[in-house]
Amino acid sequence: VLSYRSTMLDDRPYMRPEEPRFRSSSMQQPWSGWAILLTINIVVFLLQILIDPGSLDTRFEKSIVGQWLAFDSRNISLLLPIQLFTYQFLHGGVLHLLVNGLGLFFIGRALEPVIGRREIIGLYLISGVVGALFQLGFAAVFPAQFAVPVVGASAAVFGFMGVLARLFPHREVYLLLFFVLPIRLKLNWIFWGFFAIAIFSMLKLIQTEVGDQVAHAAHLGGLLYGAFYVAI
Repeated sequence: VLSYRSTMLDDRPYMRPEEPRFRSSSMQQPWSGWAILLTINIVVFLLQILIDPGSLDTRFEKSIVGQWLAFDSRNISLLLPIQLFTYQFLHGGVLHLLVNGLGLFFIGRALEPVIGRREIIGLYLISGVVGALFQLGFAAVFPAQFAVPVVGASAAVFGFMGVLARLFPHREVYLLLFFVLPIRLKLNWIFWGFFAIAIFSMLKLIQTEVGDQVAHAAHLGGLLYGAFYVAI
């Protein structure tokens, strides 16, 4: 007897044994899902520069982005359902966009041939939402440490990594340590490394009772959702 749950799992591309898990690179598809997401992030950042430059400096909280589009657990409003999605495409600076953009490029390019374009876009959005809700939950208990404005695609990128690492835990990749030193690691090690960093950073914040303007709980939420996505 085949259950409905099994049928749904078997329908996923990466669960079909007759198909190769890695097809040709999605770079050959100009409008692949990861490319669409990366393009939106870049376009939105350019709009921030042109229309709302205050969102990139100390005027953030009075900017359009800071007041209406960012996710801020200190200021929950009727816009929350919208902000859970809009914050994912906003960034606080060039370096912030560059790091997340590289994550979208490299991880998304490897993951999309496995799960498909529609699923990778959905994974991006839901990982971002789950990350924001994790941040909100910790902010409710530890407001001094976790109640900070949140922007960026980091939670979604962590979600991508969670999925890729749980699907192919023993696959080895090169990682630029400190953006300089190339080291070869298994994806499973990277997953647990990111997990440990997020937990350690959060415990350090709780101990010191001072925030550091980094959404560590959102990162953890995205990573765990990625692992959960594979499990279901």
